[in-house]
Amino acid sequence: MYAVNGTPVDCVNLAVLKVMSASPDLLVSGINKGVNLGDDVLYSGTVSAAMEGTILGVPSMAVSQEGLEHFYFDAGARYAVRIARLIQKEGLPDETLVNLNIPNRPFRSITGVRVTCLSRRRFDNPIIEKVDPHGRTYYWIAGTRVSWSRSKDADHEALEQGAVSLTPIHLDTTNYGALDRFRQWETVSRPNARQVAALSKLKGKQRS
Repeated sequence: MYAVNGTPVDCVNLAVLKVMSASPDLLVSGINKGVNLGDDVLYSGTVSAAMEGTILGVPSMAVSQEGLEHFYFDAGARYAVRIARLIQKEGLPDETLVNLNIPNRPFRSITGVRVTCLSRRRFDNPIIEKVDPHGRTYYWIAGTRVSWSRSKDADHEALEQGAVSLTPIHLDTTNYGALDRFRQWETVSRPNARQVAALSKLKGKQRS
């Protein structure tokens, strides 16, 4: 039995690179209390651990359970096992992990698994200002979720309809469609012939 005083990513690093004698067949991060939908994957320790496993070459998935006070973890565990077996049987594409979110309802009332994309959330009053007993101001990141975007095949939509959301996430977040546009900016820092000559002359003076 081991314990790590660090982040979920630290746990994965230490386990895979030091503690374990051989690389694991599968890495499962979770089950997290609360969903990791849409933009959550950018901040989530649960998802980050699965990302680190993927970087290290281990087939990985993150599992999160919807809920506030009561959680149907038995339902989440059963679906996690089903997807884990599929991953072990069929494998995952290169640099890809699975982000699994389970609706908070009994196993028999879940309507199945849906393959989804990441949604976008919009919050009302996301930063709450408060004062502690010592009169010091502090801030709480919270707010009320008021709307979602990207509703077609979105992860939040699956949960709202009682289904498990399965989102394949790729490590490479490069916007390839925008590369040609931004290549025009390469000329911004490229010196012209006159600037090159002046720079060479200045360097010559400095040497002398």
